[in-house]
Amino acid sequence: KFYGGEYPFIQTGDISRSQGRLREYTQTLNDLGIKISKEFKVGTVVIAIVGATIGETALLEIPTYAPDSVIGITPKAKDASEAVFIEYVLRFWKPVLRAKAPEAARANINIETLRPLAIVLPPNRAKFSEAVIKVEGLKAAYQNSLTDLEALYGALSQKAFKGELDLSRVPLPADQTQQADPAPQPEGIVTPSEVLNRV
Repeated sequence: KFYGGEYPFIQTGDISRSQGRLREYTQTLNDLGIKISKEFKVGTVVIAIVGATIGETALLEIPTYAPDSVIGITPKAKDASEAVFIEYVLRFWKPVLRAKAPEAARANINIETLRPLAIVLPPNRAKFSEAVIKVEGLKAAYQNSLTDLEALYGALSQKAFKGELDLSRVPLPADQTQQADPAPQPEGIVTPSEVLNRV
């Protein structure tokens, strides 16, 4: 009734898998769904507040909708570096948030749990955020390269198993190890090579 439309819809699992920068989602909403969901803009810091994902955070890189199990935090300052800094501070607070969750089958926290958290705002936080953005960019680039290499490896493996891969032009490293003389076999025992030679 509410799903399968054109609007991105994130859930707590998406936040947990995002590694701090959310740009992917597994569900969408239709026009009915967005009427009962919260809308978050790019640059919002989202935090999961229920279950095993309590305290997981991410910075939105796409506009999206979310259920009540997700809280969105928008810094007062318009500077994007503020959101980056806050997201990292919340990572620090994650163990505390989980400890505050009541022992229940479906543990949860709420906005009142977050209000008392102290956040120190150092004057050089813009430089910190700039460094974080650069590091995250490098991580994403390396991750994309790894994904491409894994896809290439899979394709080459398939060709190799089907016998479609020609390695005749690929130079192989020379065998530098000295071949030891085979150990003498007891009388009456034949080696596999001798059997093959006799066939």
